[in-house]
Amino acid sequence: MRIRIKLSLLYLVIALVLVTIIVYYLQGYLRVSHPQSSLPTPIMYAVEYFNEQYSNQTLLVPSQYYNETVGLMRNNNVLAENDTEYAELMFGSAKSNKAEFVLTDLGLLYNLSYFYGLIGETAPSLVEFSGNYSVKNYSSAYQQCLSFIDKIDAFYLCGVYYGNTRVGNATLVQFPNNSTIYVASGTYFLLPSSTTTYTQFIPTTTGAANRVDGVVFSYIGRASFYIPPSLLSTMFGRNEFAASNSTVSNFWGAEIIKVN
Repeated sequence: MRIRIKLSLLYLVIALVLVTIIVYYLQGYLRVSHPQSSLPTPIMYAVEYFNEQYSNQTLLVPSQYYNETVGLMRNNNVLAENDTEYAELMFGSAKSNKAEFVLTDLGLLYNLSYFYGLIGETAPSLVEFSGNYSVKNYSSAYQQCLSFIDKIDAFYLCGVYYGNTRVGNATLVQFPNNSTIYVASGTYFLLPSSTTTYTQFIPTTTGAANRVDGVVFSYIGRASFYIPPSLLSTMFGRNEFAASNSTVSNFWGAEIIKVN
């Protein structure tokens, strides 16, 4: 007894088998060979630039970035991972025994309690403002202000006027649930370019009551923070918010700092 099979049906079956095989291997290729990375792009660029400039060096990183950063190392550079040592170095007064360089980024602002907890200290309290602004006058004395206003707090970078004459600059801060306007020491702006990152500091140049010693750091379009003096004086604060000769690689808030 002969079974007749139409050629068109046979070709269709063969095609379906081939497609199934191709899809199977393609899924395996994508899953195994090309996993998606959650490593922030600024960190990737900072590490790659570091590898171009240095060789045979040790880079200390937070544990959260270790697994995805280790594959980026070149020129015999290696990674070290120790969150306690990292916290002591960045937020305490210790020196690193393992590394000549350390990686940091703005993401640490959201994880300060963890790192300060590792060194048995209480993290400084940050106030976050909007990253978006408008331009308006605050008063007759404070005009042409960059106004970063949220629902219950705000900060303003203003020109200070005496009559029609501009006599200086001032950073005004209104903290949450507080109607008092304070005058901070100044504003740092993060200014990213196509290749690196710069910070520009605009100091408060006029005297006023209700002074606070901290500064406001603003990454326009992203976020703004009031940085208290206790954080500004740490290695993290000095290098992340102020120009430092220790910074060797800097991309949009991700930095590699020479520590030894």
